Amino acid sequence: MASGPEALTPQGHQRQQCGPPVAPGVQGGSVLGLTLPHFLPTEKICWVPNRSFEREKFPIILGIQDGRRSLACGTGALPALQLEDVNITELSRGGEETTRFTFFRSYKDGMWRFESAANPGWLLCTSAQSNEPLGLTTSPDAAHIVDFYFQLC
Repeated sequence: MASGPEALTPQGHQRQQCGPPVAPGVQGGSVLGLTLPHFLPTEKICWVPNRSFEREKFPIILGIQDGRRSLACGTGALPALQLEDVNITELSRGGEETTRFTFFRSYKDGMWRFESAANPGWLLCTSAQSNEPLGLTTSPDAAHIVDFYFQLC
C-alpha cells in the first residue's frame, strides 16, 4: 500500500506548506535524466515496504504516478537510476528480483537517506540546482544532496 501524502524534499530546499508531494529532480519534464515532456512540474512520491528484506534495514520501493512507475538502480561501476513501468505494490510481493527497486532508508536528525540495495554505498541524491534529475552518489557534498525530508501536506 502506498504511503499517505508526504513530500520528499532535499535538505536546504524550501519545504512545501501544502499541495502535492514532490521529489527533487522531478521537475520541468525531466525525471532521472530521462526526458518526459508529459510529466507535471511536480510529482507525488509513493512508497511501500519491501518485505523480501530484513525489516531492520527499512527496505522500501519508491514510485511515482500513484505507484505505477518505479525507481530502479542499474548495476555496474557507475550505477544509474531508471524509471520503469512496474507497479510498486506488485514489486513489494516479490523476492530477490526486487533488489534493484529497493532502497534502505535511514533516519537521523529529522532527515532521511536512501541507499540502493543493489549498489551498497550508493545513495539517492539531488542537486542544489533547480531542475536537475535525481541521481546516485557515493560522495555526498554540496553538489550531491543526500538528506531528504518526508512531510505531510
